[in-house]
Amino acid sequence: MIFTNKTIIILIAVIIMLFSLVGITYAHGHGHDISIKPLEGGVIQVISNGSFSNEAEITIYNELENKVVEGSVDQEGKFDYSNIPEAASIVATDSMGNHTEWQIGAEVSERDVNPIIVLLVVLVLFLIAAVFYYKNQEKSKQ
Repeated sequence: MIFTNKTIIILIAVIIMLFSLVGITYAHGHGHDISIKPLEGGVIQVISNGSFSNEAEITIYNELENKVVEGSVDQEGKFDYSNIPEAASIVATDSMGNHTEWQIGAEVSERDVNPIIVLLVVLVLFLIAAVFYYKNQEKSKQ
């Protein structure tokens, strides 16, 4: 199979556009992941972009959604709420203003799908489709 210069340039342009589109979308949607990780003994740890955040602000609410306590995490991104019996939910806000909420006692789900793997699979499928498309174009010219 012989690719012409025009075909190669088109493929490279499409690949660059795909990477740009997916990269921008991923960065916008996931650039500032923040989550609350419950630990044992009434302690949580705030995770931001894969590591603990030591600059997060914590707000604790009761079952009526009234603010009960405000505070900051420690140097390890941890906050102890064990001495707040009316605590029902916790909101963590990082230094960029991103926030997340956790209902005390609820399961915390981890992200199962790595977006980079999804990107690579889509890219490979696109390249296969492009090869078949250009192969059929060459056949139809003959």
